[in-house]
Amino acid sequence: MSETLCAVCKQGKGPKKCEICGFSDNGVINRDFPVIEDADYWLDTVVKPYRLKWEAKKRKADLQAQREAARQENSAAAHSAPQDGGDSGTQSSTNRRSSTGTVIVISVIIMLIICMFNGWFPFQRKAVTRPNPVQPAPAAPAAPKSSAAGSAGSSSKPGLAAPITEWSSASAGSGYTIAIRKDGSLWAWGKNDYGQLGDGTKTQRNLPVRIGSGTDWAIVSAGGSHTVAVKKNGSLWAWGKNYSGQLGDGTETDSSRPVQIGTDTDWASVSTGDDYTTAIKTDGSLWAWGLNIYGQLGVGSTGSRRNPVRIGTETNWASSYAGRNSTFAIRKDGSLWAWGNNVKGKLGDGSKKDRYSPVRIGKEVNWTSLSAAASYTIAIKADKTLWAWGDLSKSNRLRPVRLGNDSNWVSLSSGYAQTIGIKTDGSLWKLSGIIEPLDIASNTNWVSVSAGFDFYSPHIAAIKKDGSLRIWGGNKYGQLGDGTTSERRDSVQIIIR
Repeated sequence: MSETLCAVCKQGKGPKKCEICGFSDNGVINRDFPVIEDADYWLDTVVKPYRLKWEAKKRKADLQAQREAARQENSAAAHSAPQDGGDSGTQSSTNRRSSTGTVIVISVIIMLIICMFNGWFPFQRKAVTRPNPVQPAPAAPAAPKSSAAGSAGSSSKPGLAAPITEWSSASAGSGYTIAIRKDGSLWAWGKNDYGQLGDGTKTQRNLPVRIGSGTDWAIVSAGGSHTVAVKKNGSLWAWGKNYSGQLGDGTETDSSRPVQIGTDTDWASVSTGDDYTTAIKTDGSLWAWGLNIYGQLGVGSTGSRRNPVRIGTETNWASSYAGRNSTFAIRKDGSLWAWGNNVKGKLGDGSKKDRYSPVRIGKEVNWTSLSAAASYTIAIKADKTLWAWGDLSKSNRLRPVRLGNDSNWVSLSSGYAQTIGIKTDGSLWKLSGIIEPLDIASNTNWVSVSAGFDFYSPHIAAIKKDGSLRIWGGNKYGQLGDGTTSERRDSVQIIIR
């Protein structure tokens, strides 16, 4: 690659590798990204977000360099200052050292004299009385371990003795996990570089930690690096990364603890995407806030929003799904709508054009649920059939096409490039490339599933009918909650002691 603008991001330069996106003459971006087949797709889904992070790091590095240069300049000025009376200064220093030594010697002599008069002389021998040997007392029995959950901020230990019927929901974010127990308490673990766990720190947690002391959490959604939740009273709370206003509190300041968003108490559902959020109120109105470079907020224009803004005037929205820069929603009449980034045709409207406002997908009125990955979308109809569009097995489908012949699908969850589905018999299936059952032990009785969105270390969290929470997959950031950072092919049960 010559010293010209990068062919991919159009920003960086470099003889062998672009200084911004990492694109090199062998077609590789950064260290682990696959070979580029579609530069436009890579620009939208990888390079632009990467460039934003690079610019932030560069500003920080420049500031540190300026501070270091100023420090060195001040240090050089101090060393170059004239030393008046150099010889006399040296003599004075020698005299001071001599005086200090004399004072120390006199002090030691006085201490020794005091010790001798009081019988404290350190080398004086003392008579030693040897006690008669006795048998040690029997050890007291160990106290039984408690299986109750700890107080706010306490951690847990995985085990097998605690009750397994305790989890009501779980959400897998990008390298972290948030879950609600049946008692309404909120727990989190994994990556925490922006405070997305909500425990008041930015420390990675390899074991579940309780968030606050409340027992009134109803809904939680983990996004790229921010978390949004609804309490039982309908109030809305958010925490974590906020550089695009995705928390909705009117600022761009990160928060490591839950902060209430406004004063409304009529929030019914929430969905977190990659640096933006969508939510529905009890009156059926749809709202969004955060990053909006592709029109993913659906407000008719681009430009991020720091506070919730309403999408249209309709009051018949049933569910919303915030993905990677693309948003989907289903109305109460069963119609499907989409907006935002449309790379690979993942909106399903027959084009690859970004949409700044909701557009209807087809004329069907029997859509029930949906899940969006980075470059494709999968949905379920009322007859429990499976449909998909976007980048499917290296062929782009600009409109929904049916997948397989089964009509027993009940729910879906997508990560960056994987989708997990649940059938009516409670079995989990992998829907990436080909449809096949997951290779895990005891693949039955699953009622909900959530796939993490991390590119390097994706994980899956799922709950069974008995309320037990099991997690498996990548564990680079401790997102499995088993106390390690080791990847697991089979599930590990999350138990709070």
